[in-house]
Amino acid sequence: KELAAVAEAEATLRATLEGLNEEWAILQQEAARGSSPAILIVRLSSWLERATPQAERLPEGILREARALRQNTRARLNRRYMVLTTSWVGGVLLLIAGVVYWNILKTQEEESRDRFSEASRLIELYDHPAAAVALDEFERGGLSAADQAARKAQTIPLRQRLATQNADEQRLRLEALALADRRNQSLTLSNVAETESRANKYLQEFNQVGGSLQAKLKAILPEPEGLLSACRQMLDRTRNDVATQIAVLNKAMGDDNATDLTKAAEALERLRLLLKTLTDAKDKDLDSALAAADRAELRLSGERKTIAALKGLSKAADLAGYLAALSDTAANNAGEKSDLSARASFVFT
Repeated sequence: KELAAVAEAEATLRATLEGLNEEWAILQQEAARGSSPAILIVRLSSWLERATPQAERLPEGILREARALRQNTRARLNRRYMVLTTSWVGGVLLLIAGVVYWNILKTQEEESRDRFSEASRLIELYDHPAAAVALDEFERGGLSAADQAARKAQTIPLRQRLATQNADEQRLRLEALALADRRNQSLTLSNVAETESRANKYLQEFNQVGGSLQAKLKAILPEPEGLLSACRQMLDRTRNDVATQIAVLNKAMGDDNATDLTKAAEALERLRLLLKTLTDAKDKDLDSALAAADRAELRLSGERKTIAALKGLSKAADLAGYLAALSDTAANNAGEKSDLSARASFVFT
């Protein structure tokens, strides 16, 4: 029985050793083929655990080779993990960089689109230099050449409007300079109607432009409302002067014969100037005043030479000048039956 047991134990041991050798050969083949490092490490560890007790019966150096193979496999697995980890981290970083870059591009695009709205707002304010810069930035903000071309097409109406406003600005600046010069020269009957019309039109356009241009124009012509008010006040005084001059004219003309030809002629001349000013100002209620002037003109038409003679006599500086004017009166009124003509002829006959 003891011999049988020993024989059975030896047979079992031989079978174990043969199994270990066969498994080692298989493990070497799988390592050469590049099988999964993780599985190979587990199997090598299991083989070493079973083979270590049989180290003396196994071929010399087999355990050392197995441990070296397991170490190399672990190193290969670590390298693979490192490559995978590096690739994963690199991929994540690349993804993050892509997202960040895309967000930057989108932000730039949105900001450039905001510049379009900003350009529109600046044009409304007549801030032309800033509006031009905003339009340029909007056009450059396209992500592609096609997008930039589309943006340039989109800015055409705004650029046209900008050009129109620039022309309007130059025109308004010139008008402001002209009105400022007119105010400095003072208003007269000959220019008040024109100035009132221009100041009124200028003020209407001034109120429609943006604050930026208004500030520039106010630097040239402060308080344009004051100039318009001064013109209208002068026109109001002119309307009142018309009634006054008609009364003066009627008094000088008398009922039948002119009582003071010189004063009547001066009043008529003044009345005509007042009426021309109001006509230029497009006043409509002038019919009665024009009729009064026409009637006076008709009555004085036969006395024009006499009136001229009286003016000449009134301007004589001394006796010699007076006599010369009287001589001219006698000569120019020869053949007429006016009182002045008769007196002049008497003096020189």
